[in-house]
Amino acid sequence: MNGANPATRPAPPLPARVRREIAREQYRSELLVGAVQLGIAALLALLYAGSTHGAPVEAAPLGLSLLPSSPCCACGSPSAGSSGAGCWGWA
Repeated sequence: MNGANPATRPAPPLPARVRREIAREQYRSELLVGAVQLGIAALLALLYAGSTHGAPVEAAPLGLSLLPSSPCCACGSPSAGSSGAGCWGWA
């Protein structure tokens, strides 16, 4: 033994076929997420187009645009963390 801590040693590189398969799965999942987001946006656009525009909720499109478009927002965190606050510190 050379005295190196096994926990701090870098992991060996993955084989090329494994890296290709991971990249392929990531691409497929991005397509699926994009399709779902596009479907939700289209549904919201249809609901907004069919709604009564005289109602006092004109700020609804702005509010909907501020919502995160995926389960994890820009910070990449799938959960609110231990503090219970959202990605931008919202409770």
